[in-house]
Amino acid sequence: MREGMILEWVRKYDLYGECGLQKQSNIRATPEFKEKVVRLVMEKSVPLLQVVLQYGVSKSALESWVRLVRANDYNALYKQKKRRRPSTSMGRPKNKNLKRN
Repeated sequence: MREGMILEWVRKYDLYGECGLQKQSNIRATPEFKEKVVRLVMEKSVPLLQVVLQYGVSKSALESWVRLVRANDYNALYKQKKRRRPSTSMGRPKNKNLKRN
């Protein structure tokens, strides 16, 4: 197991007690939220792990947002493609002419 993960658990426990170790619901990160947390890391020099703990965002997501902004600018956070469900047209077509007895 990674040492960093254990340290993150200890920090969560120190901040929030046992509740901090329970599974948290996923947040819906709007572009505005992403910009806010990235600015904390990049402009205010708030440690990445502190932002992760304070805002409940995953470390890997925050790291990818910071990389994206460093490479492109803050506007890139607003231009990310939205994920969509795959088309259902790939499945077997339904036969609408069947009669039920």
